[in-house]
Amino acid sequence: QTDVDGRVKIRMTVAPDRNRWRVKVPATAEYKRVRTPVKTFAVQAKETESATPPFPSISASQVAANKAWARVYILNTYGWGDDQWVALEQLWTRESGWNHLAVNPTSGATGIPQALPGDKMASAGADWKTNPQTQIKWGASYIKGRYTDPLGAWAHFKAKNWY
Repeated sequence: QTDVDGRVKIRMTVAPDRNRWRVKVPATAEYKRVRTPVKTFAVQAKETESATPPFPSISASQVAANKAWARVYILNTYGWGDDQWVALEQLWTRESGWNHLAVNPTSGATGIPQALPGDKMASAGADWKTNPQTQIKWGASYIKGRYTDPLGAWAHFKAKNWY
């Protein structure tokens, strides 16, 4: 339904709980086309939330310890300050949640920096599978060599969804 100017009519009513508004929009073909991907995404998100990760979880204190060690390491080793730390923290939060046991079930990327293949991190230490410090050392070195610094890696990640 449209008004005299061709705009879609909508109706707002108070929901039964009286604390929220309910908007009624006619189910036009355009509305259905736009709404469908959102519904699909919502269903996928719900399924993802309930799925068990394919790798062991770690405690919040372990995540905090991994971050704290990384922050000191990148400052002392590369001179990367707060701006670089923020970029690295965001990057590795998106990649692995700072979980050194993380494994991407699709690609097989491994660890905090999501190295692919994971055994590349052996160049930083034989304990690369289980030691977050070894993974952080390798990941920081990789970022330095490929992107100069975490800001460069984060910019690339935001543009391409990988680094």
